Amino acid sequence: MERQAGSNIDFNNIIVARTNVLHDIQGDKIACPKGTILIGCSDGDRFWDMYNHHCEICNHTRNHPLSLNGGALLISKRSPIRGARADGNTLLRHAHLAVSKKGFRTIILYVHTPCLVANTYDLDFLEVLRLLIEAKMRLRSCRGMSEVKMYCFFHVDYEHKKRTYFVARDPAIEFLASHGRPVREQ
Repeated sequence: MERQAGSNIDFNNIIVARTNVLHDIQGDKIACPKGTILIGCSDGDRFWDMYNHHCEICNHTRNHPLSLNGGALLISKRSPIRGARADGNTLLRHAHLAVSKKGFRTIILYVHTPCLVANTYDLDFLEVLRLLIEAKMRLRSCRGMSEVKMYCFFHVDYEHKKRTYFVARDPAIEFLASHGRPVREQ
């Protein structure tokens, strides 16, 4: 498995996933007339770039960031990250509040690589992708979220360039299952 030195980037799986799981983002296809709730990692080296790019691709300045170390990785009930249960519940509670009280109708879940939290817990690309899909499934099952649009984005820092990809849920689930990482019930 080819990895960038000192990080958790698995270039081989990213390249394979680019065939039908990770897609270039088309901002005009993102439905966010009332703005977005962005659930992402608070990584001080990457958050600003990710957030600025988010505002560009969504073409909206009304964005409500919810950010903790690990971000969307904390929401899956199966997250191995220490404190994920409490932190994931906190993110869910705040997302629900922003939907119910502020009227947001679009949530975008972000993960990124390299990621200190993913690296600390030895989470490879496949596990990060699985936790992202599981986070969306858990969020979707929460009260009041049935009418909310949800998207999963994967931000990759290739060192020489940065890219944010849309994650196609159904192909991601098939891709993960074919690589021995089936998505687990939430």
